[in-house]
Amino acid sequence: MSIHRSRLKIVLFQYTVVGMPHISPRHLHKKIVQKIQKQLMRTLLRLDSQFRAQFFIQELLTETEQVMLAKRLALIFLLKKEYSYVQIQRILQLSPTTIDKFQKRLCHGDFDTIMSHIKTNKKESSASRSFWKEFQELLDLPVFQNDYITRPRL
Repeated sequence: MSIHRSRLKIVLFQYTVVGMPHISPRHLHKKIVQKIQKQLMRTLLRLDSQFRAQFFIQELLTETEQVMLAKRLALIFLLKKEYSYVQIQRILQLSPTTIDKFQKRLCHGDFDTIMSHIKTNKKESSASRSFWKEFQELLDLPVFQNDYITRPRL
């Protein structure tokens, strides 16, 4: 097995064993939540490079939280690109219930800000096109199942 395949297999394994994050059952006062969320947004807006943003996210979020957010973004992308639920299940290992919840939210306009960055017309930025092109290439990577290399059936 080549180094590339071995490394990919390890990465895929790492993402499958990571559990879901949990929120404390103790609730914060609504004003405190609003203030700390506002401070988080201010902090994010002050990050002046992709390099700093990457390290900020890595320091702030656990690997599980990073994967969870990345999967959510990928799910929105795939729904926007009209992938079927079965295709999304295979690619992201999500339940049909989760996919359906996001589809309903998408239909209600809950992701309009995100959707504005997933444009499919000529006006989209080169950075946005590059990001989604790289994401599409990820979908073409081999998927390891029972030590056999297969491509997702899309």
